[in-house]
Amino acid sequence: TIFRMLRYIVLLLLTWESQAFMTPTKQHIPMYQMNSLKASSSSSSSLSSESINSFLEEMHNSGYEFRVVVVGNGAILESTEVLGPVMKSSTSPKTGAELITFASSDSSFEFHVNLDKIKNVSFVESSRSMPNGEEKVLRICRLINSEGASACSLILTDSSSDSLEW
Repeated sequence: TIFRMLRYIVLLLLTWESQAFMTPTKQHIPMYQMNSLKASSSSSSSLSSESINSFLEEMHNSGYEFRVVVVGNGAILESTEVLGPVMKSSTSPKTGAELITFASSDSSFEFHVNLDKIKNVSFVESSRSMPNGEEKVLRICRLINSEGASACSLILTDSSSDSLEW
């Protein structure tokens, strides 16, 4: 499918751009924009709403837990969740914006992404020293807004070989 092709292109570029994933220092993997199945490292173009929707759908379908981090004006929200089990598209009745909603079955957790405001996706790996002396690698996906700032971060909590391949 087109979605798998986009994922394959991103994975190829990530492999090409970074020689090793497990480094003890912070590693920023460049932003990638995909328009008409083309990827580039140019920051002048942005992803289409369809591409972002497909990307979010794959994250939802993965079944992996993500630490969702949203930094607001004076507050930070963090929650570790599988993105779903509910994923739905809607249009905001107030603004007309295209929204993707991830929700728990009972709607006690809802995470809304305004596709009209998300322009790019950035991938970052960062290592942290834990109190027990071990290194913890954070695999972070950031949804980037039109100003180039992070709208939210999705940190993959699973470190199994299956999730690393994904």
